[in-house]
Amino acid sequence: MKIKENQAYKYLKSTRGSWGDISPVTRIKESRKVYNRKKHNSNKYMREYREGKFDF
Repeated sequence: MKIKENQAYKYLKSTRGSWGDISPVTRIKESRKVYNRKKHNSNKYMREYREGKFDF
């Protein structure tokens, strides 16, 4: 069970939040559902932003 759980994670070097030679390793769980949800949410917010619901 532990091995399968670890295989679900991929260790990647983080480009965001890295400076110089130091780059933290981020643990990214590959989950299509989460990705789609985040993408959907960001699209929703961008649409609302274009319609002028947010004033920054």
